Amino acid sequence: MTTGSLLEQGLKKAVDHRVHVGVFWHRQLEKSGLGLKSGRRNTDRDLEKIMKKLMTALAICAVAGFALAQVNSANVVGYQSVMVQPGFNMFSLNWQPVGGGSMGIQSLFATNGLVGGLNTSDSDLIQIWNTGTSKFDGYYYHMYKASGSGKFTNGPAWVLVGGPLVPATATIVPGTGFWFSRPAAAGSGTVLLAGEVVGTSTATLMMTNGFNMVGSVFPQDCGLNTNTVSGTPFNWNTATAGLNTSDSDLIQVWNTGTGKFDGYYYHMYKASGSGKFTNGPAWVLVGGPLVVSTNVIPMGTGFWYVKAGSSSANIVETSPIK
Repeated sequence: MTTGSLLEQGLKKAVDHRVHVGVFWHRQLEKSGLGLKSGRRNTDRDLEKIMKKLMTALAICAVAGFALAQVNSANVVGYQSVMVQPGFNMFSLNWQPVGGGSMGIQSLFATNGLVGGLNTSDSDLIQIWNTGTSKFDGYYYHMYKASGSGKFTNGPAWVLVGGPLVPATATIVPGTGFWFSRPAAAGSGTVLLAGEVVGTSTATLMMTNGFNMVGSVFPQDCGLNTNTVSGTPFNWNTATAGLNTSDSDLIQVWNTGTGKFDGYYYHMYKASGSGKFTNGPAWVLVGGPLVVSTNVIPMGTGFWYVKAGSSSANIVETSPIK
């Protein structure tokens, strides 16, 4: 059976785990997950368009990329379908473009499901934290179509807020968190992200002093501590532990249900007994009891990592791909 036909079979399969994800193996494509949910025809058709592009690229890799396969043990492509609520949603990029590198903002989402308008008030809006300026770089989904150089000849496009009316060329790397804002009048919906899984066994998130808007580099749920079912993919050895929120590293996860952040601080307390920190520092819910949190950051969710002190931290994440 050819790689192309295996991919076509894989296209019809996916795993549903809070967010909708399908993973397709370069060498073991038969091992994709369960059937797609019904009632999502438009999304599925749009997914097919994305995956056909990915299949073309992967087919080229399959023919000419056996040397590459010796560098990357697995070449995995897939997609996520994430729910968007009106107002603020915090997402993260868990994929890279097929072949690696940074993801262009125009390729970040499939066009199906996006809300286009003429300004920031009636369009979907992306805000990416710029650690250099300590401000957000904003991009809204403009529906304007016009001919001519740099115009939107292929339909709507993401445009820099306050910039010229041309498609933005910004890129972001896997592990970047960002705000995705939807106009209230548009209601809820789903959007698709797709790409290739970063091919390394580990990845490092560098946290500088202050605010860092990040997420998982890989498409996986992330337990904060090792006491969750799957443990945590993060090594927190370089995180700063303290006794309260003012002297500890802090994680803030946006809760779309409450419209507030759920905060966790890295507490250094060690004690014996049920639920205590017998194995060293742990993440504790802000305002909650002094016990190790069992909460999980869902795949595709971004979060703030607020680094305490003056030093940086290199947080190493382990890939789910074995």
